Amino acid sequence: MKMRKNTFGYTIIELVVTIAILAILITFSIGPMRGLLLRNQVKNEVNLLQLDLVFARSEAINRSYPVVVKPSDEWTDGWVIYVDVNDNGVKDTNEEQLRETAFTNANLVLSDTEDHASLSFTSLGSLKSAAERIISITHPKLPENKTIFVAAAGTVSVRTVPK
Repeated sequence: MKMRKNTFGYTIIELVVTIAILAILITFSIGPMRGLLLRNQVKNEVNLLQLDLVFARSEAINRSYPVVVKPSDEWTDGWVIYVDVNDNGVKDTNEEQLRETAFTNANLVLSDTEDHASLSFTSLGSLKSAAERIISITHPKLPENKTIFVAAAGTVSVRTVPK
């Protein structure tokens, strides 16, 4: 019986070593990937709220009426934007609702300097209250917060702040 000297293919040992190396590489890449996904979730929610705040300010200026951004119970339940024609801070039946937005990620933590109070933009685009508002959004496993600053003048900016 003749043995073949020129065989092609991989041995079982070569395949097992290759699979082991791949498993090690995948294990090391999962950690950084999770952090990236969590940061993107926070960034998406911050962008959503920031865009709605800028929209509300713009509508207040364009319509020459106050526009209110009011959280539904808490910010994490979402928020409603409406024109407050009589400037009483309450949505009356005759006042137009411009937008309703849901906060889509229940794992995120949101904190507010005014304990979930409404934000009201005047017809000039400034905040009705003279104080700056700070709203922070984070995930418990991340070392930093994404923070939305709404200046008394009504400008909206976002910064990353360590916890």
